[in-house]
Parts: sequence; C-alpha cells; structure tokens
Amino acid sequence: MDEEPRPPCGCRLCARSDEELDEHDRKLLADVERHGWHVVLIPSQDNIPGWAFTVGLTHSFGTPEQAMFGLSTDVMHTCLNILGEVARENGRMEPGERNPDVLTGYDVELRAVDPAWHAALFGYAQWFYRPQTPRSYSASGPGARAGSPGTPSSRSGSSASSPSCGRGRLRPGTVLGGPGGTPTVGRDGRVPAGSCS
Repeated sequence: MDEEPRPPCGCRLCARSDEELDEHDRKLLADVERHGWHVVLIPSQDNIPGWAFTVGLTHSFGTPEQAMFGLSTDVMHTCLNILGEVARENGRMEPGERNPDVLTGYDVELRAVDPAWHAALFGYAQWFYRPQTPRSYSASGPGARAGSPGTPSSRSGSSASSPSCGRGRLRPGTVLGGPGGTPTVGRDGRVPAGSCS
C-alpha cells in the first residue's frame, strides 16, 4: 500500500515566491530538494557554545527538525546528517527516543526544544517554513547537561525557558553578537554568509 503524499507545508519550496534569494538561500533550497535537508552550523564564540540544526526534515519526511549544541561543528554536522538519514528511513522521531548509531559509544537522546527558543536559535528554519515553525528536537549526546535549550535544569532557578549557555544566560529572542558587532544570528533570525553548510 502506497503512503499518501503530504499536503504542501507552505515552506519556501511548496509556496515559491518572486522573493530575491542570495547564494546561501539558493544552496539551502537546493540541499532540501536534493537531499531532504540542509544543516546550518553556528560556530562557538565569546563563551557561547556553538550549535547546529537541520532545515527541511519536516518538509521532506514529516519529522521534527533536529539540533545539537556544544560539540564541534564537524561532529554536529555529521551527527545531524546521520539523524537526517534516520528521518528518511523511519519517517518518525519522538522525544525521549535514543539512538546508539549517531555517536560511537554513546546514546543520543531526542528532547523537545521549547518553541520560545525557535527565533533566537533556528532563524533560518523559520525563514524556510514561514510563517509556521516546525517542532524541533535537541539531539543530546555525551556531556549533555541540564540547561540545554528545551531541557529542564537541575540548577536552582533555571527552567526550560531560560537555559544556561556558556557562562552567561540566553533569553528567548536574544540576538547573539559576534566580533565587531556582526550578528551571529540576525534580528530577522537569518544566519549571515559563511555560517551555513
């Protein structure tokens, strides 16, 4: 029995417009069309750990987008591509699910990310899915600690809506600044040139 096709999701591929796209936008769209997803990498800087996330898994496979925090960008990129393959093969990912095949020697657990963090952390996904934002899961692996976005913290006074990142605290809606005031994630939630792969 054939699986019924999903209705268009309203993303930039399902509802194309005459909007002018830059080379990074075109690469993201081509990756989603060709592979089913694109990985956005945000390198660590100024005591703020790096993170990476997928764009396209919801469009292509109906699964939540995936994110990882605090590992090297190369490791997160590889892990998120493995999770993309899992999405392609299984078409299902649930919070609490563990996968031993993503990081050698460790189980990676999927945890729901509080939607209040989507604009600050997953701006390019919001751009792609306009105006809806898909569910996002954090793939937590070795060294994962309470306080990662969307996870409860064991620290007094911390919660899923105000996690610890690096030495400071991030709040939903935070615009992260880079050297010389260049935003790591812009006010519009988009990632600047050179941050995507």
